[in-house]
Amino acid sequence: MTVAQDDDNKILPIAFSIVENETMEAWLFFLQNLRRHVTPQHGLCLILDRHELIKSTYSRHDSGWMTHNFVHVFCI
Repeated sequence: MTVAQDDDNKILPIAFSIVENETMEAWLFFLQNLRRHVTPQHGLCLILDRHELIKSTYSRHDSGWMTHNFVHVFCI
């Protein structure tokens, strides 16, 4: 699930996906479509937990998430 925070500090759901298993293919599907259809703009902050599968998926050249168009931080 992806959420965003508006100017009034309200959390808004943006996108979600229901998958059979948490796999690289499932994450790639979600992240590619999120980038393509929901968040094509530059300068986004992607906040994730320290799940290595997610990091290795968005680091792929075909994910749409390149280091020059977003910032990645970890939630604590």
